[in-house]
Amino acid sequence: MQTFILDSSIIIKGLNAYEDNYETAKIIFEDIKNKKIEVLLPDYWKHEVLNYISRVYEAEKGFYLFKWLESLQFKEKKLDDNTIQKVIKIIKTCKGTASYDATFHAMAIIENATLITADEKHYNKTKKLKHIILLKNYK
Repeated sequence: MQTFILDSSIIIKGLNAYEDNYETAKIIFEDIKNKKIEVLLPDYWKHEVLNYISRVYEAEKGFYLFKWLESLQFKEKKLDDNTIQKVIKIIKTCKGTASYDATFHAMAIIENATLITADEKHYNKTKKLKHIILLKNYK
């Protein structure tokens, strides 16, 4: 089974039909639900997604959406020394890369997985490192 790392924007796009590439993000959620792919996320993903949910949705709807995301049972990984070292290398190699973005990418490299992002700027800065695709190019 192929493993993917989803940056938080992919999760957010899958929650909101008004987002660009919503349909593609929905396909990813279906693939997760049907166990066609495995997803690994940094353990802080919940904070990023909760930040979005709390701004956009009423409390009850936001809670429901968050519980639904948790039901997908993403595998989570804490930042370890190996990941931190890789994050620093990515930031040094690919100027202007934020630590959050570099963390997702570092995990993909270390886990021999593929990062899916909707952030074309990040993609263009880091595509030479491989292990990354744009959301619009998913299947």
